[in-house]
Amino acid sequence: MSVSEASQTIDPLDSALGPHKVIHAFWLAGMSCDGCSIGVVGATQPSVESLLTGSIPGVPKVILHHPVLDVEAGEAFMQPYEQAANGELEDPFVVIYEGSIADESIAASDGGYWAPLGAREVEGEMQPIPLGRSPCCSR
Repeated sequence: MSVSEASQTIDPLDSALGPHKVIHAFWLAGMSCDGCSIGVVGATQPSVESLLTGSIPGVPKVILHHPVLDVEAGEAFMQPYEQAANGELEDPFVVIYEGSIADESIAASDGGYWAPLGAREVEGEMQPIPLGRSPCCSR
């Protein structure tokens, strides 16, 4: 190896393994217990904290959008979901679906829903958005 090649070594703390610095993770809770969420939060190799703070060299920082663990609520919580659904999110994202997927058409036939995510104003009243019709799942 020449001297010029040796001086061009890459510091793993200065570069990511891939092209992305940040990735959004939209965690959707379907119809089940929260076992997957509990398992992930309790992980240690890597820890959720390490992923969320971007402290693992070469791994993008993860911005977690989780209906239970998120610190945002209301419109502030729903905004990133709508941005992702509309192609307006600046960073790439993944969708993680925990639990079973309900057939919302069965509940809707009686005016109900199984698993809501957020709410929208309908005829002057706030109504839950069934997960199958929420911004993140409707496309």
